[in-house]
Amino acid sequence: MIFSRQMQSNAVFQWPRKIAHRLTQHKTFSQVGFAFILFLHFAAVAQSTEAIAPAGKFEVNAQEIRYLAVKGDTLIALAQYFTGNPNNWAAIGKLNKIGNDRRIPVGSLIRIPAEYFPDEASEARVVALAGLAKVSKKAADARPLAIGDALQEGDQISTGKNGFLSLALADQSRVSIPSNSRVSLAVLRKQKYTQSPRTEIRLLDGRVESKVTPLSDNKGRFEVTSPLAIAGVRGTHFRVALGDANTVLEEDTKPTSQTARVANEVLEGSVAVSKEVNKEVNKQGKKNALILSSGNGNIVDAKSIGKAALLLPPPQLQGAFQLQEKPSCQFTLMPAPKAVRYRMQISTDGAAQNILQEALSKDGRFKFEGLEDNDYFLRATAIDEMGLEGLPMIAAFKLKARP
Repeated sequence: MIFSRQMQSNAVFQWPRKIAHRLTQHKTFSQVGFAFILFLHFAAVAQSTEAIAPAGKFEVNAQEIRYLAVKGDTLIALAQYFTGNPNNWAAIGKLNKIGNDRRIPVGSLIRIPAEYFPDEASEARVVALAGLAKVSKKAADARPLAIGDALQEGDQISTGKNGFLSLALADQSRVSIPSNSRVSLAVLRKQKYTQSPRTEIRLLDGRVESKVTPLSDNKGRFEVTSPLAIAGVRGTHFRVALGDANTVLEEDTKPTSQTARVANEVLEGSVAVSKEVNKEVNKQGKKNALILSSGNGNIVDAKSIGKAALLLPPPQLQGAFQLQEKPSCQFTLMPAPKAVRYRMQISTDGAAQNILQEALSKDGRFKFEGLEDNDYFLRATAIDEMGLEGLPMIAAFKLKARP
């Protein structure tokens, strides 16, 4: 006998009841028998809620699934299969003006909004690495990372002195973790069917730089959170640093709950900054969120969200630098107005995804040792008195110090 899905569902619930009726009429019926009946009943319920692939045709876009109903379809079964939650059937029915779950006209177009799609696990992959970087679920089981390693939600990453790491996400967004930093991949998922990313990078210490693939078309979410704030974006290039208010320009001071502060710096696009941690703020104009546009930054401390401030312009190099003919590479930056310190990084690519070394300087003079003869890029920034790091200057140079 062939059952429709609804007939199967009804049959699944009916046969434990018939057994129960017969057993309870028997004189030797006991608590053991009653427990067996309960087992049969819950097994039947579990079986009835399994996701059965629908027979109708459907198509998927960034906004919804469009499904053509066939004989035997129920909204509960469709909700279970497409959204992972049978309780969504009522909302789907209301949207499609279907009041009876069991009476769907054959050929009806049923729309299932993307907001009901379930999430799936995603991953990040190590694409650039220099120095020491480790990953762990817990501090006790930390292990060194290598290029090509896959990372999952919940992984915690730490970099040592002169340790640099770049991650590629499933949508080709890039996350760079410089030296002396610690982050957690708090959320690393993608939406089923649309593959829309849901990413939360939790900054625990140090700095993180993100270059995010535009999310406006797929309604994705990318956030960098910290103990003080959350920065949400929809396709941009920005930095977040967690530091200490008393020594904001020093690298070796650990922030406390009283002195901690977060610097947000936007290089491209826009970022919404809010102190409402654990709430989505990546939609433009969200209440209580400060929108930082390109070239702006701000400071967030335990008391308030600082006003937007212009980032310092890119510093300029002084003298000839394009050809370095000594093993010690030396560079000098011209003094920049309002700058109290400078940062310089050496990388093998112009996007500074593969950083090899970095240094801070108060007078704009830098020396880098231990590089092999090759072509490189330097990236320099000026830091203002608030601790905001400015826009970068990027230049290519060649090291040819050996025969």
